[in-house]
Amino acid sequence: MIADKILTHASPVLLMVSAFGAFFQKYIFNDTEYLVWLLIAVMLDLITGITKVWVQGGHKNITSRGLRMTVIKFIQYGAFLIITHVLVHFTVNGESISPVSFIDRWAYSLLILIEAKSVYENIVAINPKLDFIKPLIEKITEAIKGGKTDEE
Repeated sequence: MIADKILTHASPVLLMVSAFGAFFQKYIFNDTEYLVWLLIAVMLDLITGITKVWVQGGHKNITSRGLRMTVIKFIQYGAFLIITHVLVHFTVNGESISPVSFIDRWAYSLLILIEAKSVYENIVAINPKLDFIKPLIEKITEAIKGGKTDEE
């Protein structure tokens, strides 16, 4: 009896939520799994950023600025992802005519790479001994130079 009343009143709400979800997925953004990966990367950036500030200057140097920057990042990334979704999926008379349908994979990768680079920079700032890229680049440069003569 109570369950019937709950379901009776919940049905319109569930229908509205379902309709909004379908609208969002079709017209706003449809790759929720990617959003989870991006959220993990952004949160890791936030955590390593806070740790970097703490290590470099103590807990008193941790301010709300980093959190505000993360909120701004979510707004920017959200707008970027929505515009990318629109560019890839727009239709005219029900027919997809996007000349840039390839761009979504590039755009999604770009955001993840930006976050990965930021996390890496934070980790190196926390402990410079963890900088594995600089020695790797030096070894690659040496290998390239080592295989060439001055006459080439």
